[in-house]
Amino acid sequence: MNVPGIGEIILEGLRDQVTVGAPSVTAASAGTTHEITQDYNSGLININTATASQLTALNGIGETKAAAIVEYREQYGDFGSVDELLNVPGIGEKTLANIRGQITV
Repeated sequence: MNVPGIGEIILEGLRDQVTVGAPSVTAASAGTTHEITQDYNSGLININTATASQLTALNGIGETKAAAIVEYREQYGDFGSVDELLNVPGIGEKTLANIRGQITV
């Protein structure tokens, strides 16, 4: 498939970040299998499976907040709802309001 504006050099830089094919991928994580990161039908990022790097794609989420989200998830388990992000240090009402439409559990 050709994408206008994406040549070999850009493609090589993006290759490890781009998935083409199946709508969902699974990976082993601490002995369990999760669907990875993005619900391809809705475009939402799953906060229970996203890596810190993937979370930084969200508005207002930098490396520090992304790491805090992953750390909280590793300590307490999967989020039951997006509102549970309010329990993560550094995530307040404003941040949650900014990312609510971009995330899912």
